[in-house]
Amino acid sequence: MSHPENKLKSDFVREKTAKLRQLLPKIEPRTLSDQTCRDILRLLHTIKGTSRAFGLIDSSREAHRLETLIENIQTNNPQESPESLWPIQDGIRKLIELLEKDARSASKEDVHANERIEKSKEFRILESIPDEFVSPLSLHEKSVLETELEKGRSLFVVEVGIDSSKLQTEFIQLRNQLSGFGDMIATVPKDSSEQLIFQFVIASNLTREKAEEISQKVGAAIRYCYENVSQDFVSLEDIFKTAMLAGEKIASAQSVKVRFDIASPPQKLSIARAQMISDALVHLVQNAVVHGIRKSGVISLNSTSQGNSTLIRISDNGRGLDLKRVRKLAQKMNLLIPNEELSDFDVAQLVFSYGLSTSDELSEFSGRGIGLNAVKNLVEEMHGTITLHPNPEGGTVVEILLPDEEAAATTHSR
Repeated sequence: MSHPENKLKSDFVREKTAKLRQLLPKIEPRTLSDQTCRDILRLLHTIKGTSRAFGLIDSSREAHRLETLIENIQTNNPQESPESLWPIQDGIRKLIELLEKDARSASKEDVHANERIEKSKEFRILESIPDEFVSPLSLHEKSVLETELEKGRSLFVVEVGIDSSKLQTEFIQLRNQLSGFGDMIATVPKDSSEQLIFQFVIASNLTREKAEEISQKVGAAIRYCYENVSQDFVSLEDIFKTAMLAGEKIASAQSVKVRFDIASPPQKLSIARAQMISDALVHLVQNAVVHGIRKSGVISLNSTSQGNSTLIRISDNGRGLDLKRVRKLAQKMNLLIPNEELSDFDVAQLVFSYGLSTSDELSEFSGRGIGLNAVKNLVEEMHGTITLHPNPEGGTVVEILLPDEEAAATTHSR
């Protein structure tokens, strides 16, 4: 696997396991709300597709199994009891373990080689950090932290006091609350005569301002911050190649032949933005293979600059979109007002609705009506827009218009 793909894969595992951990508390204390259920299913659908693209097969299968489990619980037991949610909780924990295990297995790095590297590693960045925050860390923790800082992430040392009589409950709750910061590298207890003090050493992509906002909400204080101004970048062409790889694997499984045409001007993206675009494109390419291509066909991915925005186009020459079927399904789901007149273009946009699927059969690749809705959510998180253009003669074109990262940050911080 190439260096850019390694970046995307490691960031994918880190981000998705963090999101899974954030969802667990929403399941445990109460029944599974419709919104939480949708959030989980969108996340699982994304994990399933992107895991397959990165060769994390066990993780992809477990995500598919969990999707089916949740839908069965919803269908057979709409008023969930805490006991009925245990398999979901256990499944999410298993998926977290599999993602991390799969990522390690897929990597060619040898564990013993890593240990030798740790022992001989020069901690160039850590040398610039006050010793009081570095010396309590183990050799392994120092190595992990140095690696994260080399990737361009920032360091936050967050301190909080806990009542000793409530240690067990408050400590777990606090760790969950601090998961919004990033990856927990170490927890360091500090001496105090009045209460238990802990310092959490966290590698993060947050700005100092955002970190302060989160710490205030949980009653913690940032004792130290190393805000990294450098950042890793991935080219849009590398993201296209990742989506193409996912499409080739699906095409092989479906016994269809697909040629991919890729064209993208030089453009660098932050790891966070790259991962979101990658997740969206993997969905769209897989969707084109499964729903569009018959026995053989062409899928094209290209991008152009439009002022302060980037237009990404994904097109195929397959069977196209059955607009009559989409309209009928939308009416059945009460997405349309009776006798409402919609243009073909407007009807085509209904495929982004949650739960709408044109597939007759449920499979590992389609049938849930979640994938395109997940893509729409990803694009909107990036403050972009997505449209689908049907062609009466066959084939479809999906266009994603994304504001450049600096433009998006400026517009949405006002």
